[in-house]
Amino acid sequence: MRSALLIAIASLAGLLVGCGGSTSDKPLDIGHLHSGSPDDAEYKALQLAVEELNKDPGRRLKSRPIAIRHAPGGTKPEEWGAQAARLIALNKVHAVIGADRWSAAERVGTTVQGENVLAISPAGWAGLPPSQNLFTVGLAPEERGRVLAVVAKEVAKGGILILRDPAAKAANVAADRFAADCRAFAPVTEVELSVAKKPAAAIVFFACSARQAIEQREPFQGALFLFGDEDAEVSTLLEGPGADGFHIATAYDPTLKPERLAAFARGYEEKFKQPPTAGAMLIHDALTVWVEAARRADNADLEAAAIRAELLKRDKPFEVLTGTLTFADDHTARRPIFVGRVSGGKLVDVKSYDAAPAK
Repeated sequence: MRSALLIAIASLAGLLVGCGGSTSDKPLDIGHLHSGSPDDAEYKALQLAVEELNKDPGRRLKSRPIAIRHAPGGTKPEEWGAQAARLIALNKVHAVIGADRWSAAERVGTTVQGENVLAISPAGWAGLPPSQNLFTVGLAPEERGRVLAVVAKEVAKGGILILRDPAAKAANVAADRFAADCRAFAPVTEVELSVAKKPAAAIVFFACSARQAIEQREPFQGALFLFGDEDAEVSTLLEGPGADGFHIATAYDPTLKPERLAAFARGYEEKFKQPPTAGAMLIHDALTVWVEAARRADNADLEAAAIRAELLKRDKPFEVLTGTLTFADDHTARRPIFVGRVSGGKLVDVKSYDAAPAK
């Protein structure tokens, strides 16, 4: 009797597995918060990243494929937070990626703060204090300010003016570091954009949006223009008219292609018939960094604490498309930096700079 019962139970268990499929076949859902449409660069880059990850058994998590659940972020920071909450509560995603501006990333960070889910943003900064469960893979504002100060020192041809929009918080963090470093070799004056009469200067650092920088450049003809806002605004600067001559620091340079970036760019252009953008590269990095950290953590439940610990191990950097990446204590990235001059919607005369040590 007992043997017959055991056989029956075993048969039923086999039937249930057969009906539901094995656990290893069930995708791991990752939430993607975006500001565009299904045709935008982030969608395309994630499609390539997922294909790359799923075809490589050595990079899979628990032998399971990755699937992306896309959700529009909205027009206000609180809408990004609400969508992140929905992805976690209703879709049961294992991670949230996206939010390419500091204001949206900051709200997403608040949302995931008490959750068992990490968020990885392509932005460079997410406000202070940092959220324990949010990391950013874009160029950190402090790094942008540091490297642009190096550029200013190389020129060193007179006084420096910083034009600030108080609402551009990431740009102001960059401006703080830029000003601190520049005072060692030149006089620095700082004024808000709203000030009607602005002093002349040989070097002008714009801590504001791309649109504001273009509008404010006219009185400073002949000066060296440095743009201090985040990578999402850098893309806007490249796409808009009137930006020629601005020097920008960015996490992405299409003219200096490391092997991994070159392979990504080729695959992207072959599939989508257009070159990738900074946003495409950064969202690709966001997903692959989380997957690699989760793989290293080797935690059955993909717990946030275990993955977070791996992200913060500076002796084990992450390979991203432009080189290696480590995270500082505030969860901002330390990665290679590229500085170039805008000309005809492209970066020219590009130079690369190493990241500062994370601390």
